[in-house]
Amino acid sequence: MQALIPGTQTVSVISQGNDANAHSDLVTALNAGQSLVNFAGHGSDEVWADGLLSSSDVGLLTNGSQTPFLISMTCLNGYFQDVYTVSLAKSIVLAPSGGAVAAWASSGLTDSAGQSTLNQAMVSALYGGQSLTIGEAAAAAKKAVSNLDIRRTWILLGDPATKLQ
Repeated sequence: MQALIPGTQTVSVISQGNDANAHSDLVTALNAGQSLVNFAGHGSDEVWADGLLSSSDVGLLTNGSQTPFLISMTCLNGYFQDVYTVSLAKSIVLAPSGGAVAAWASSGLTDSAGQSTLNQAMVSALYGGQSLTIGEAAAAAKKAVSNLDIRRTWILLGDPATKLQ
């Protein structure tokens, strides 16, 4: 993914396997202001794997108007319609003191191979030369994926007319 980000952007990588403080490092990075946060790994409705980030963490986010676009390449983070819990994607978009400007996440269970293809297509659309909105980039990314589960379950929570800076 890093190769798809323009050289004018600073890229930070937080890897749970190599960083004993991954959770606090992620919260600190979010609060410092990011334009894009891209997670790939295991997750469910409210969490990213092994406590990296959860719906309950959004209260720790104080990034104000410096909110990133969140791309979540995991299962169920966008399952906004659950009446018993609030998904991570919905929580972070609705965070009262910052959070994310928008989230691109799955409302279902999908395979990781298709998620990887969608992730690459989304980042390529966002930074590929044309100045696309996140809604236009999402539509382009879905067209690049043949897996119908991926195409049907990935959703955008937020204003599709938003452009990244």
